[in-house]
Amino acid sequence: MVVLGLVWFFGKGVSMSAPSLKVLVKFFPLEQARKLRALMDGSADPLDYPGVKAWVGQCFNPPQASELVMAALNEELGGFGVECIRGRYVDSFYQDIQAEYANLGDTYDITILRDNETGRFHLTTWGDWVERFERRRELV
Repeated sequence: MVVLGLVWFFGKGVSMSAPSLKVLVKFFPLEQARKLRALMDGSADPLDYPGVKAWVGQCFNPPQASELVMAALNEELGGFGVECIRGRYVDSFYQDIQAEYANLGDTYDITILRDNETGRFHLTTWGDWVERFERRRELV
């Protein structure tokens, strides 16, 4: 597979913001924080993760770059899969999926969440994110 270019990877006009390394090391060991940050800023290839590579091998159509990154983040975090939070319509690809996050087993475990409206990554719990945006984004 071709190395992902940043314009294709994040899409034109989409923010590439992610938690800083300084913030990540407050919750994760330094080496893991570096890997997480590299995945979020596009400097690491998600296909370097065996689980992601195996998943892509099973797909008829290649997954979107953001899906590859979320799968790699989930694998790096030792999560139980990438799950979504639904709400109002976002766009033709995400439909009503407002956010995706690595499920770490509990609603209030710190995780990486990708906001599909802004393209930003957040270090938060999915429960806190839902509480914050529940009304504004018509979450279900």
